[in-house]
Amino acid sequence: MLLPVVMTAQDFSENWEAFYSYYSIEDLSEGNNRVYAAADNAILIYDTALDSTRTLSSVNGLAGESISAIHYSEAFQTLLIGYENGLLEVVQDNSTEVISAVDIIEEFSISPLDKRINNFMERGDDVYLSTDFGIVLYDLANLEFGDTYRIGPDGDELMVKQTAVRGDSIYAATVGGGLRFANLNSEDLIDFEEWQGITNASFDAVEAINGRLFTAQTNRQLHEVVGTQLELRETLSARANDMMVNDNQLVVTTPEEIRVYDSSFNLTGNVTQLQDIDLDYNTALIQGIDIYIGHESEGLLRTSITSSPMFDILSPDGPLLNKIFNIESIPNELWIAFGEHNIFYNPFPQSARGISHLVGDEWTNIPYDSITGALDLVEVTINPDNTEEVYFSAFGSGLLKLENESPTMFFTGENSNIFDFTPGSRDGSRINGTAFDSAGNLYISQGFTTTALYRISPGSTTLEPIDLLEQIPTLGEGLLAEIAIDRNDNIYIATQVQGLVGYQPSTNTVAQLKDDVGGAGLPDNDIRALKFDLNNRLWIGSTTGLRVLFNPPSIFTEDNVTVNPIIIEENGVAQELLFSQFVGDIEVDGANNKWIATAASGVFYVSPNGQETLLRFTKENSPLPTNVINDIAIDETTGRIYIGTDNGLLAYRSSATSPQDDLENVRAYPNPVRPNFNGMVVIDGLTARANVKITDITGNLVYEDTSVGGSIEWDTRAFGKHKVSSGVYLIIITADDASTTQVHKLMIVR
Repeated sequence: MLLPVVMTAQDFSENWEAFYSYYSIEDLSEGNNRVYAAADNAILIYDTALDSTRTLSSVNGLAGESISAIHYSEAFQTLLIGYENGLLEVVQDNSTEVISAVDIIEEFSISPLDKRINNFMERGDDVYLSTDFGIVLYDLANLEFGDTYRIGPDGDELMVKQTAVRGDSIYAATVGGGLRFANLNSEDLIDFEEWQGITNASFDAVEAINGRLFTAQTNRQLHEVVGTQLELRETLSARANDMMVNDNQLVVTTPEEIRVYDSSFNLTGNVTQLQDIDLDYNTALIQGIDIYIGHESEGLLRTSITSSPMFDILSPDGPLLNKIFNIESIPNELWIAFGEHNIFYNPFPQSARGISHLVGDEWTNIPYDSITGALDLVEVTINPDNTEEVYFSAFGSGLLKLENESPTMFFTGENSNIFDFTPGSRDGSRINGTAFDSAGNLYISQGFTTTALYRISPGSTTLEPIDLLEQIPTLGEGLLAEIAIDRNDNIYIATQVQGLVGYQPSTNTVAQLKDDVGGAGLPDNDIRALKFDLNNRLWIGSTTGLRVLFNPPSIFTEDNVTVNPIIIEENGVAQELLFSQFVGDIEVDGANNKWIATAASGVFYVSPNGQETLLRFTKENSPLPTNVINDIAIDETTGRIYIGTDNGLLAYRSSATSPQDDLENVRAYPNPVRPNFNGMVVIDGLTARANVKITDITGNLVYEDTSVGGSIEWDTRAFGKHKVSSGVYLIIITADDASTTQVHKLMIVR
């Protein structure tokens, strides 16, 4: 028996937004005029009566892990969510809480590889969980786990795909252990000797309907179980992905078709090809004449039992995938690249994935078959002088150019100076970092080649090689990563084994900072992140720490230039900020604060000098679905902080925005401040270094601050002491040069 371990999750919707993809649906359930669809790590709920959808995600308290099965209990008005790691979450209709039962996860006797929840079967107050190690009971009335059945010979663990009840017998479809069955009324089902087997074959599913029992074998055969014999009824087009009974009909789903049988096992519906989409069905259920389909890449679909090729897409718009690798933002826009390589820059197996683009609240998805064969898109760069022009580094094939969301040029080794090679197991070019200078030149880095840097001039389609190897002969021995460009258009390149490399176009000078070159002070030579802050200091992230180069151009004119760690004091002990952390990305917001992505420890938000950690977000204290952060992008207009992970895209609503040119768009929110509000009042739309005074209606000063970026926050306390009382407060804003003053009103209700 599993020991009960129950936790409740927090709702984060006040400060966070989730941008999960609902285009891959793993499982379906239904009840109370709703269809529940399990996406990768979130739930889509379609209300059939209202024809509306809503979602449940990590922002609402879900774990954000990979979902493997769901079940809605109409009797208990409760949704059960099962995960690949063994987590069970319970969401009741009359509650906003998410209850997490971690008993399976924390059971040390079960291998972490064998904890997957595959299916739910409800009977009375109990739900039978089919898992990779056996069957577990869950009591819906008391919300607690019961007995665990290990049903293999000699009590061995068996992968159970699904269970069903016919008469007084319970049946389990297993992998490698046949179809197991036992007397459901036995008081000793925990004893493996109570369980018998029909064959030793492997089965994908088992279901009971109208007193008959059907099972799908992994050899594509659909059998009826008659007594203890298997009688062949159908040979399916492919292995069954799912089999369920609802609306008194049996629905069998394979990747290629959906077959619907009535209670007498007469075929009443057969869905094969739907118009203009690939055959890749995961699951399906029926309600009346409507068939709801969970598709691998098209989301939740609805079609008719009449086998019409027409269908409705019920999934909400969103990015193509949850596997986010690189993102880039400009005001009210976001671009996403889904290619990937591991921490060692290995891109294999290569990814053939499309592109997603968010404008305002509207998503445009560009499928892979529309991007001219560009593999492993790992970097997005938007032309600041023409934001309709976007470049994507294809780590396995070249450089892709889009204009107005359409590919217009794909630079490869066949049509440009990009070096294409196949030494050993490596194939194609290794284009990675890209960045624009102030003159509109695009610089491109490439690894494992004698040409490490290219330039495309404005209006040109020619890649001009730039020779860096004459001064750094070993530069071609490793990969090159991110490019950063300073205010003087000097180029700085992160490398895999050569530390930081600089190129000054005005003098054609090449420089290098490496741990064995002039004592540079780098924690290691594998640099992954470069970012200039508002003071033109270069922040450097490596695989083992963080450094700052306070005068970046000095590397072109001085010897023995060093970078510095950020030393902070914690509990009276001096230590290095992000010591030994893998820093994958650094972004700077409008207040010159730094957002830092790590490969294992979530997101750090630090002050302009790094001395104060303002916030830290992890899977444990935020809706982040993982602590592995691939990239961060900041919308400087809205202050929205996009965070890209392997398990999805989220955004944190930050108050730090870029300074405005004038005070025409100043606002304070929330306004009014209501009695239950305990957060910060944000005043944004400010110019740089604007003076903000807040007074009561009689002119008594209660707060004063000067903006760093385009906003400030106020905790509604009088100079940090007591909370101010109810009333109308005046916000008096004066520009830095005193040329403009604006007054706004703020209502506070206690």
